[in-house]
Amino acid sequence: MDLSRRDCVITGGGPAGLTAAIYLSRYHLSVTVFDDGTSRAATIPISHNHAGFPEGIGGSELLERMRVQALTYGGEIVNERVNAWARRGDDFFVSFGDHTLPAKTVLIATGVINRPA
Repeated sequence: MDLSRRDCVITGGGPAGLTAAIYLSRYHLSVTVFDDGTSRAATIPISHNHAGFPEGIGGSELLERMRVQALTYGGEIVNERVNAWARRGDDFFVSFGDHTLPAKTVLIATGVINRPA
């Protein structure tokens, strides 16, 4: 993996993170999405609240379509968990595995976790 500075690093490979990746990549920005495979959307059998799918779409299929679209425009997807973020000077540094990736901006789209009341 090329560890050069990105315009944006997105933590979270669910619908929000992938939507951001699609838009940013279409503007010719260098974008890397970190997806640890825990998106809650993947467990949704049929979602009826996503634009463009009035009949509904399964969560896994939606995520796959969004991943393909982000990649089509030049986005990068890394199937790893981010360990830490840090800011030094004008850059952010995103740590994952044994690596660190510098970025001009970061976007955190880690979703939600259901908790019993």
